[in-house]
Amino acid sequence: MLASVLASPKQRMGWLIAVATTIGAASFVLAAEPPSQPVLREAHFDAADDRIVNATATYRLLIEKGQSFNMPYQGQSAPPRLSAEVAMDGSQSLALTIGPSAPSQTQNDRSEFTVAHQGDPLALRLGEDRYLGFGVFFSEAGFPPPTAEIIVCQIWQAYRDHATGPPAFIVMEPNSDDLSFRLATRDDGDPKSVAVPLSRAKFVPGSWNAVVLHVLPRADGDPAGPGVIEIWLNGHHLGGARRFWGYAAPNSVDGFDVRVGMYGNPQPAAHSLWIDRVRWGLSRAAVDPSGTAQ
Repeated sequence: MLASVLASPKQRMGWLIAVATTIGAASFVLAAEPPSQPVLREAHFDAADDRIVNATATYRLLIEKGQSFNMPYQGQSAPPRLSAEVAMDGSQSLALTIGPSAPSQTQNDRSEFTVAHQGDPLALRLGEDRYLGFGVFFSEAGFPPPTAEIIVCQIWQAYRDHATGPPAFIVMEPNSDDLSFRLATRDDGDPKSVAVPLSRAKFVPGSWNAVVLHVLPRADGDPAGPGVIEIWLNGHHLGGARRFWGYAAPNSVDGFDVRVGMYGNPQPAAHSLWIDRVRWGLSRAAVDPSGTAQ
């Protein structure tokens, strides 16, 4: 079955036709999208037999239509739940909550949904061109201005010996009351994250936000050249960059978790959000939760 979904090397090479794109003052080359392709993995949280089960002390599983999705958690986080309060598609979404943190807490709080796990056959690898799409809903009462960073989407890479920060992530701006966020990356050259130039990087409260993230990780020194990362919000292209990002062996594993949810520094208030239409695929059109991409 995988042979019908994954393209041949010749087809992939045909897609990698350079297209010059300019964003603000930064110019970079993007890979042309393949023709319309099926979604590789998806969750709508609306199947009649959807259920969330406890697996270990660090993660739960969502079971949907015969598929299992890893849901890591830690620190102060409420159990995730299938919610009929708001839905982008159908009658349910997935509600996630972290905090409030304990007064002396040093561990970060986490409640995330993993659409593609680094051990999956369809997981992201270095040098692969993929797209993530999801809907996210913030209520004004449920998501007060954070006093510290809260990551709401991350491309996380497994490591062997020493811990490394996520090589790509969307993080809410601390002390901001307008749901501002930034997109950033890391690589082997510098453990500090570097922001991607974006415009109008704000989620809309009280409404569903359609996010599409285009990822092509390439570690420092890849002979194929830099990778690509770019983002669309509600059909608008906010920006992107052509740069090296992701980590090379021997410390890092060539496999990425693709997560949506929350991973936040300790802070006194609880934060909640809802996610829906989470898709992992080979083109923007295949994963766009708004259905507006061509």
